[in-house]
Amino acid sequence: QSKLLLISDGSRSQVASRLGVAFECVDFQQHAIVCNVKLAAPHHGCARERFSDGMPLAMLPLGDDVYAVVWCLSPAEARRVMSLDSNAFCHELSGAAVGRVGTIQSVGKRTVFPLVASRSKEIYRRRIAIMGNAAHTLHPVAGQGLNLCIRDIDQLARQFESIDALGEVSRLQQWSNVVSPDQSVTWDACHSLVKAFSVRHSVSTPIRSSLMYLLGVTPMASDAFLKKASDVRESY
Repeated sequence: QSKLLLISDGSRSQVASRLGVAFECVDFQQHAIVCNVKLAAPHHGCARERFSDGMPLAMLPLGDDVYAVVWCLSPAEARRVMSLDSNAFCHELSGAAVGRVGTIQSVGKRTVFPLVASRSKEIYRRRIAIMGNAAHTLHPVAGQGLNLCIRDIDQLARQFESIDALGEVSRLQQWSNVVSPDQSVTWDACHSLVKAFSVRHSVSTPIRSSLMYLLGVTPMASDAFLKKASDVRESY
């Protein structure tokens, strides 16, 4: 009897599937190891991402000396790394980070999962909206999954500022018209980035390195990139 049902039960939603919603899926043939690590020295709030053999290692600051780690590897390599004891794991992770984070003292619980992107082929029906990872699960390469979910939620809230309009199909259609292009662009951008860094060639590798270096040392370019990636909008 609810006016609006929000389906948000995760990637390839079982609830949406039971309603007959179809999904597009992309298996990247990669696994992600996720964990928290404690450093010997503060990271000063600096986030890091490094690409090795076409696969990203992302380290996001938590607290003064803790990083949240997302380490993408081939399935076989992920199994090998997961089998290491804590000391060996910290040593190998430090090597993958090329020593840029200093000494890694300890690691918390490690989790590994396959990287499969998915998106629902429809995001609304009468009195139903599909949200979050149920609507779109992205490769973590650009860290855009949460940002995209927040934008979806923000736009849905704008459509239903009046409680009397809650669940109206016309409002849901307007919401879909607004967020669907954003979802498609973000989906395509993440996939393009994964493909670009997966190409192993004697020419493409130095070109990628040069472009990343120029992005880092050119304030105007890096500011524009960060603004777009974090979705900083004047209306916020």
